[in-house]
Amino acid sequence: MRRTGNRKFIHPQELLRQVEKQLVSALCRIGKKPEGWLPHTVFVEEEGDSPVYTMYRLLDIRKDGNCTLYNPQTGERFTSRHLREINIEWLVTLWERYLELCPEEREGSVAETWPEKGTDIRAFVWSCGLAGRDVPDEKLVRMWQESPVRNTDDPEDGTLYEVECLTPDELAERINDDGFAYAEDYVRFIDMGHLQTDVE
Repeated sequence: MRRTGNRKFIHPQELLRQVEKQLVSALCRIGKKPEGWLPHTVFVEEEGDSPVYTMYRLLDIRKDGNCTLYNPQTGERFTSRHLREINIEWLVTLWERYLELCPEEREGSVAETWPEKGTDIRAFVWSCGLAGRDVPDEKLVRMWQESPVRNTDDPEDGTLYEVECLTPDELAERINDDGFAYAEDYVRFIDMGHLQTDVE
């Protein structure tokens, strides 16, 4: 079984930026665009007194991450926008749509298209009262499978804790909606496919 050493806690917003970087990198590496993939609806958070999400049609993606967005309400076409401006939940939707149209990428060459290890990235969220931030991946997954669970290191704590397993876009939605307890919960991204190959 793979052992996990001490980990430096990373703020959830930084974790989202890492996922965003992976998604943008993967989308930029797509060569031939499958028929029916673009144009694709996306949403961009515009600056203002309060968050305003504007719907666009994504028309093309270039290798440097720049893209062309079309606003169907105003008829404006923007040729120098960037994929990073698109809400991360819609980047995930865009990527998943690509995999639907190109299933061979999911089965064969996803490891090359999706940066680093991830083919099944999940965000695990747990209370700091249940376990420390350096809990091994395998133990964290096991606690999620057996959830709700008690803190086995503190026999006097009778609290039952839930461990949640979220997709990156589900975590993004929670953070964007201010539904994440920054002072109470830990979060970690785990590549489930890679983890399974390491567990005997």
